[in-house]
Amino acid sequence: MEFAWALYDIEQHQSYYLVEVQDTDVTFAYLEEVEVATTLDHRWWSLDDLRDTTEHVLDNQLGVIESLLAQLI
Repeated sequence: MEFAWALYDIEQHQSYYLVEVQDTDVTFAYLEEVEVATTLDHRWWSLDDLRDTTEHVLDNQLGVIESLLAQLI
């Protein structure tokens, strides 16, 4: 995927990891200044939440995640 972000042209490759966790605190302590300045929010998503959201989720990525999860179950 290629896109512009902040002052950069980005070529990005996605990796997905499946982990089961309890409530976990998120810290931005190790992010670069530009990452902090351009991060609006964060959250942990359940698969049901991803299916039901009206928010923008990267194109076609939900299908990729579901396909990978189906292989594990």
